[in-house]
Amino acid sequence: MIIVNRYSYRLLSILLAVAFIACESIQEVDENTSLTKVMEIDGNADIELYFSPGEMAVNSTGRIFITDPIAMKVLAFDAMGNYLFDFGRPGEAPGEFNSMSFRCDIDSNDNLYIVDNPCWIQMFDSEGEYLKEILPDVEKIIDMAVFSPNTIFLSSAAYTNWNDFHPIIRVNQEGVVVNRFGYVDVDIENMPNWEKFAVSSCVIDVDDEGYLYYTSIVDYRVFKYDLEGNLIFTVKGETPFEASYEPQPPYGQRTLSPVIVDLCVAENRIYVLWGQGFDERGSRVDVFDKDSGEILGYFYTQLASDQHNVFIEIYNGTDFYTASYDDALVCKFEMN
Repeated sequence: MIIVNRYSYRLLSILLAVAFIACESIQEVDENTSLTKVMEIDGNADIELYFSPGEMAVNSTGRIFITDPIAMKVLAFDAMGNYLFDFGRPGEAPGEFNSMSFRCDIDSNDNLYIVDNPCWIQMFDSEGEYLKEILPDVEKIIDMAVFSPNTIFLSSAAYTNWNDFHPIIRVNQEGVVVNRFGYVDVDIENMPNWEKFAVSSCVIDVDDEGYLYYTSIVDYRVFKYDLEGNLIFTVKGETPFEASYEPQPPYGQRTLSPVIVDLCVAENRIYVLWGQGFDERGSRVDVFDKDSGEILGYFYTQLASDQHNVFIEIYNGTDFYTASYDDALVCKFEMN
């Protein structure tokens, strides 16, 4: 059994470790966004509300939901960061979590979807009431993006069937597979399965028109597809880092230092969070035009941490959220 806690943290269910490898140059673009902190939620401030932030989502009223994959619960806060309630606990009954993932999303009806490893999805309303379980026919869910209650995109990884692998799977609310599409821009023919698994892992998001965006966590190339799975564009990002792998005896698992750890689409922009190169300025976020794929600039999250920031979320095109996992701190910034 692998035990995960705040001090031995592994991201995206494939055991991500922090290490970085510097290469040559960085993108020759300007820092194009400034951030002003307007609010923070401290998971260490109140022992009764102690939490480790894994992911977050914001509904149409500005209510904030923060998942805690260690305690396997979800905490709800209002738009000002005031605690409202929490729900969920370890277990196998409806509304309980076997192994909560770091990934969640909200649909147009303000229902919350949370991945429970390895391949289940639990659905709750905006008051934390359990609604249903979705059981898609996939081997492993890496990330999830909900366009509508009946159109759910999954980033999936294979364990066995690599000959017909597509990283993106579209399912309906019953978990029935509607379409499989996408590819990774790496030759996986002769890779060992553990490395294939890492390469195939993608972070994804969907915009208000149903266009799906993803990038592999080890291959910095941004993809855009339409609702039916037709490729609109792909553009290669540039980074001075490369993914690296390290063995972890005695069980043979390998840890991965990722290049990319999250992707968020808001208004007419794609935001990509780096998994390496963090410093006192926080982690770097690249900004692309979502219609053309053109790189527009970058900024830093302004949340320093001993590890990369765990996620990014943008609400109403101006409110920027990110978190430090090791400090249990979720911050909201105004984007200028």
